Amino acid sequence: MSNNSSGTGGGRRRPRPGEETVISSLPVSERIRRLKPRGGGGGKVVPVLVIIAALLLVAVTAMLVKKYLAGRERTPVTDMKTGIITTVPDGAEIFVGDSLVGVTPSTFTLEPEEMITVKHDCCPDSTLPVDFESFEVRPIYLQTVVELTSDPSGATIILDGEVIIPVTPYRFGSSMRDTIDIALQLQGKPRLNLGKVAVAALGEYRSKSFDISSLSTGGYRIEGVFPGQPKAKQPKVSLTSSPTGAAVILAESGTVLGETPLHQHFGSNVVKLIITKAGYEDRTVNLPPLATRKSSYHFSLFRRVYVTAYEEGQIERTVNCRIKDVIYEGKSHEFAETTPVALRLPGVECRLILAADGYYDTDTLIAPMQKEITVVIRKREQEIEPPASTTAQTTEVTPSGKSEVKFFITDNNNVPVAGATVHAVVKINKVKQTLELGSTDADGKLVVDLYPGKYKFSIRHIDYKLGKKSKTIKLGQSYVLAVKIKRR
Repeated sequence: MSNNSSGTGGGRRRPRPGEETVISSLPVSERIRRLKPRGGGGGKVVPVLVIIAALLLVAVTAMLVKKYLAGRERTPVTDMKTGIITTVPDGAEIFVGDSLVGVTPSTFTLEPEEMITVKHDCCPDSTLPVDFESFEVRPIYLQTVVELTSDPSGATIILDGEVIIPVTPYRFGSSMRDTIDIALQLQGKPRLNLGKVAVAALGEYRSKSFDISSLSTGGYRIEGVFPGQPKAKQPKVSLTSSPTGAAVILAESGTVLGETPLHQHFGSNVVKLIITKAGYEDRTVNLPPLATRKSSYHFSLFRRVYVTAYEEGQIERTVNCRIKDVIYEGKSHEFAETTPVALRLPGVECRLILAADGYYDTDTLIAPMQKEITVVIRKREQEIEPPASTTAQTTEVTPSGKSEVKFFITDNNNVPVAGATVHAVVKINKVKQTLELGSTDADGKLVVDLYPGKYKFSIRHIDYKLGKKSKTIKLGQSYVLAVKIKRR
């Protein structure tokens, strides 16, 4: 019996020779369509397989993403190491960033090579990486500052048996594990011997010839008191500067004592200091001996301020202005120069008065840290002269013109005084007049126009003593008067 390709027995016909090759070369979608069983529910098998394959692909992708992200996370806790940290001296605080993690000696769990900061009252802060293997061998020896002074100052220093070039006062760095042997020698005085002492034990060490105390910035101060000098502690001297943040250096040894504002002991003798700050001129000063020394000193450091001026609305048109007055620290200072110019001014607020023919005077503030300033000056409007009159002119009782006068009133600390009333006594045309000119504003300033004459000014304020100033006012000029009054 021959095969019937269209039989109804459910049997599948065999492909003709070459037909399999043709089917396999068809697109996948067409191959699936041709191989699908006809009829029945078997047609749903392939879509189900596709869905299962898609779900597996999503699961595998999720696992790969999770593994990738895990690799980018912070070092796992299992990589943290535990060990003991000890310091010399004990009681140092261990910080990671801004967080306190413990106090030595103690056991710590930290990441290898993590940066820690060690803080102790005796010493400046130290920052170093975590290395438990090294910490097990030796503790962390903190570095500190030792300041040697003497009364009187200028004593030769003998450190560990060797004479060193600097004399007292002198500072040097030392490890807390060190043992130092200090002696001081001064001509005509017996030698002072501190003896051998561990730096870590300086806080508890006692000596008849030496006073030992802690520095506020960390470290120790050792003062040798020679016979014949009172052992009572000397008062500290307060040093300030304008601007602040200037380094204070001992001129003889080059030792940096700190930055202003600074409170420091200086012994009994004359002390030569250098006050320095970047961008300002160095200043060398001598502190007098203890008998005539004040409790505080203020130093002004000078800088160069480049001043230029241009006409209002005409930025390309520069104007050569006269430096009429520069006011600072309650006083008026004259400069015989014109803009553009580099003025030597202190690191305080300065008031600059500029003038030029055909322009209004300017009043400009220069900030304490300012190094360059450009002033805008306004051109005067041209005055139209009135036509000549044929009628007879009457003689005026007062002059026909006035001059501008600016008052700046400050107290002893150069703080502007507001509400101070300015009075004046003057003879005009041989007639004595008493005038009330007005009161100062919040900046301690008062501007008035006065006739020419010899004036005696008085400044009154309920909280201050009477201030006085005399000045001859001339026609066609402007004046700046700085007056300092004392608090009652």
